[in-house]
Amino acid sequence: MPTETPEEQVKYSRNTRVTRDEQERFVLLLDIMGFSAFIQNTPFDEAKEKFETFREKLDTRAENLLKREHIHIAFFSDSILVTTQTNKAQDLNLISKAAAVLMQVSFECGFALKGCLAHGKFYYHPKKRIFFGLPLVNAYQLGDQEIKYYGIIVHHTAERKIRDLNKPFTKLVGEKDKTQGNNPYVYSEVPLKSSGWSCHCHLAWNLYDNKLESPIDNWSTCEKYLQQIELTVSGAPRIYIDNTRRVMLKDLALYEAEKKKAETNNQPVIFPIREELTTAR
Repeated sequence: MPTETPEEQVKYSRNTRVTRDEQERFVLLLDIMGFSAFIQNTPFDEAKEKFETFREKLDTRAENLLKREHIHIAFFSDSILVTTQTNKAQDLNLISKAAAVLMQVSFECGFALKGCLAHGKFYYHPKKRIFFGLPLVNAYQLGDQEIKYYGIIVHHTAERKIRDLNKPFTKLVGEKDKTQGNNPYVYSEVPLKSSGWSCHCHLAWNLYDNKLESPIDNWSTCEKYLQQIELTVSGAPRIYIDNTRRVMLKDLALYEAEKKKAETNNQPVIFPIREELTTAR
C-alpha cells in the first residue's frame, strides 16, 4: 500500500503549512434564524438583494481574515459553513474572529445567527464543493438542534484545542508586532432546548468591537442589534432575545470581575474564563 500522499491532495501555503483535503480542522456551522419565514414572506428579488448585501458586507469586513485562504466561508440555504486549513493556534484565532464578524454583520443586515464550533477530521474541497465529516454533524446537533440563544457554542471536541491554543501570541502586521489569540471564550450557563440552562464553553462575541479588538465591552452595540430584531418577531421567538441578553450580560459581568483581579497584578485577562459554581443562577 502506498504511503505517500498524492500530490493533488497537498497544498503548500506561503508560511509552509501543509494542508490536506482530509484532515483535522476547526468547523463552524451557523444557522440563519427565521430563514423559512423570510423566504416565504419576502419577494424573490428583495430577498436576493438582501443576501447579496449580507455577503458583500461580510467579505469586506472579513477581508484580512480571508487572505491566503486560511479559512473558507460557504453559504447554502439557511446555513453558513466556516472551515480552517488546519488546527493550529492561528486557525483557531481566525475562525474565532470570523465567528464574531458573522454575528455582527448578520445583525447589521437584519438576520440573527446561532451556531457551534467543532473540531475533528473533516473533508473540504472548495473547488468541487464537497465537504463532510463528523465535526459537521456535531456542530449541527449542538448548534442547530440545542442552543436557544443567538451565539456560538463550543462542542466538546473543540474545547481541548481552545484550552491549549487560545493563548496570546504575536504576529507581524505591517511593520508592527500585534497580539493575537486570547479570544473571549467563556464558561457560563447558556440555554439549551433539551436541558435548560447549562454551563458550556462559548464565544462571548459581545466582547469584540467592530474592528475585532477584544476584550472590549461592546454591549451597547449588541443591545441595539437585539432591539432591531425585536421589531421583527413576536411570541415564542422573543425567548431567544431574552436569553441572548442574559448570556451577554453574564459574560460581561464575568469579564469585568476578572479584569479587576488581573489589574491588581498588572496582568491581562487570559481566556477562557469560567463562572464560579457558587455564583451560578
